[in-house]
Amino acid sequence: DVFERQKKARMANADTAQKMKSIGGFGDEAFWNGYDLWIVKGDYLLTVLAHPFLAGSFKSKEAMEKARADQDLSYSQKAATKILLKIK
Repeated sequence: DVFERQKKARMANADTAQKMKSIGGFGDEAFWNGYDLWIVKGDYLLTVLAHPFLAGSFKSKEAMEKARADQDLSYSQKAATKILLKIK
């Protein structure tokens, strides 16, 4: 229920809706909203937010934001993979 309400709330916001992605292979259902990864597996709701240091220089703010989102998603997926192995 919480997962569905959060998904609907994010889809109702134009900025967040553009960043929403369904993510396969994680639990029963998962989505990325541009900032954190939400996963439902059985009776568990998992929210993963990884925000490590972003190295490099970028031509624009948009390029930096895209690199940040890509890196954050990658780190969140790696963390979620390890966490989900512990959930039966």
